[in-house]
Amino acid sequence: MIHLVDLSISFSGTVILKPLNWFVGPRDRIGLVGNNGSGKTTLMKIIAGINQADQGNVVFAKGVTFGYLPQDGVIHEGRTVYQEAESVFGDLKALQQEENSLLAAMETVDPDSSEYYRSAQRLGELHDRMRLFDGYRLEERIEKVLIGLGFHHNDLTRLCEEFSGGWQMRIALAKVLLQEPNMLLLDEPTNYLDLEARQFLEGWLRSYPHSILLVSHDRYFLDQVVTRITEIHDGKLSDYHCNYSTYLVEREERLARLISQAERVEEERAKIQSFIDRFRYKADKAALVQSRVKQLEKLEKIELPSVRKKIRFRFPQPERSGKIALEVDGLSAGYDTKPNVLNKVVFNLVRGDKVALVGINGAGKTTLIKVLAGELPSREGEFKLGHNVRYDYFAQEVHKQLDPSLTVYQTLERCCPFALIPHLRDLLGAFLFSGGDVEKKVMVLSGGERNRLALARMLLVPANLLLMDEPTNHLDLDAKEVLLEALQAFEGTVLFVSHDRYFLDHLSTKVLALENGELYVYPGTYPDFLHHIEQRRLRGDFDVVEDKATQAVEQIAAKNKAMEKEERIRRWKEDKQKQREREKLEKSIQKLEEDIAAKERAAKSLVEEMADPKYATSFSELEKLADKKARIDIEIKKLTAEWESSSLRFEELNDEAADAE
Repeated sequence: MIHLVDLSISFSGTVILKPLNWFVGPRDRIGLVGNNGSGKTTLMKIIAGINQADQGNVVFAKGVTFGYLPQDGVIHEGRTVYQEAESVFGDLKALQQEENSLLAAMETVDPDSSEYYRSAQRLGELHDRMRLFDGYRLEERIEKVLIGLGFHHNDLTRLCEEFSGGWQMRIALAKVLLQEPNMLLLDEPTNYLDLEARQFLEGWLRSYPHSILLVSHDRYFLDQVVTRITEIHDGKLSDYHCNYSTYLVEREERLARLISQAERVEEERAKIQSFIDRFRYKADKAALVQSRVKQLEKLEKIELPSVRKKIRFRFPQPERSGKIALEVDGLSAGYDTKPNVLNKVVFNLVRGDKVALVGINGAGKTTLIKVLAGELPSREGEFKLGHNVRYDYFAQEVHKQLDPSLTVYQTLERCCPFALIPHLRDLLGAFLFSGGDVEKKVMVLSGGERNRLALARMLLVPANLLLMDEPTNHLDLDAKEVLLEALQAFEGTVLFVSHDRYFLDHLSTKVLALENGELYVYPGTYPDFLHHIEQRRLRGDFDVVEDKATQAVEQIAAKNKAMEKEERIRRWKEDKQKQREREKLEKSIQKLEEDIAAKERAAKSLVEEMADPKYATSFSELEKLADKKARIDIEIKKLTAEWESSSLRFEELNDEAADAE
């Protein structure tokens, strides 16, 4: 469907993508991954036709249609939510209007007239086209997507401009999904979605009948949706035909094989060069030396990828608090427009708990975090910090907590204890701020950079209670993994809000669920919480629609994973067999070279002996020596032919190994 031909991209003199060739086929489901700034969004915009490449072309198959969702910046005004979503069906609405006009006109026309016949014929054509494009279910299709993405029925008649930026992006996503193009381009589609909306999007994309190319920093989402990972690193694209979790394993295996092969090639290069240097000036070895020179030229220099930059940090282990880190008793809070967001909430946090605060958008998660952080007053009730508890707060909109006029270095310097000032640059380097980056103003930082800076600031003053509202927002996948590991190793208490399912699964030790202003405590991990909800559904405590499609996809995914494992084992066995063959050939070639050298020494000795004057009159003896020399020459020729054949096979195996990498 899409073919990139010798495409290259540069920005301000920096090469983003080196000349590359890449192909997207029908029904491909590709996750584009790479560090922030590697060029994912740039590449997607070039494919969408928004930006232009410096060199090369993007070739499209005939009939390709695109639906592109940017990361942010989409604003809708002047129409209701439903009308905005309906606007993507302009052609079908025109057919509907023509159909209604025909029906109205036919009521006033003689049924036996030719005009009535022509109208009926055209009406039949319109019916066929409407059925073909599912035009009679427009309202149902539009509502399904909008409700699935988190809108309520009464939201559909509200004007778009009444909604915040995150909800504006949901409207844009709904429009892209409803278009059903044969090439979906989605740049961080889950950024503004809660868990329920993400689950809807996962199901929609799993059953999508066309190609998908998406960028996402949600590991669980990638595992559920894509079947091919394309990594951007060092300006190159590398394909892995698997989901994200399998890609992480295969990437390390591929790198290990590449390093091993590079070492073997360098050993082979040194061995060949040693042979050439040793026999370069010996005329009788000219053929062998020339052959080795050609062999050396064919050896490809293997370029190892650069080391991936990663955040490196651990939260400082805090001073030990009392057993109860936080007590909340009858807490109520809200806003003028919605006073009962929280209604007499009661819970305790125990030292060492990693507590996930969950609920649909608008349930009050951020409100509760803000009240506990002192950012918002409560209406009634109280909360009390435990003995020796010191808290720190990471806001969802962290950019509002940072002074945009300060530099990166100044932001930390303002709140840094005097003893730690000499180590500030080391701390910033651990969060990927190095060189001139530390002098950048906060106002020019990306969302991911601001989040990294806020996390770095939290390390300066050790706290034993962390209140974190969406700490993974704008972080890339590697940064999320490091943050997760740091929080897992943190000995203090954490209350966090996150819509990242992988993060929830691997950090939570308790779940607080907000629903209609009330809070429910579920001991155990987030998967335990989901199991509890499923058991309630099975008991009929409340209605939940069983997603059989999801179960089927999970079964298929498990089967595919087993097949992928078998394929890796098969490839591993083949590689081991070829490696053994290469080692055997290498020893054989070395032995042949030694035999050839010995035979050549014997032949040279015979030539010198035949030159002795004593054989000048003894033709019979001279003939015996000549026959012996002839037999040795035949043996040398035979050994040389065998050496050439073995060397050629050895080179073929090396080339195959290089291609496999």
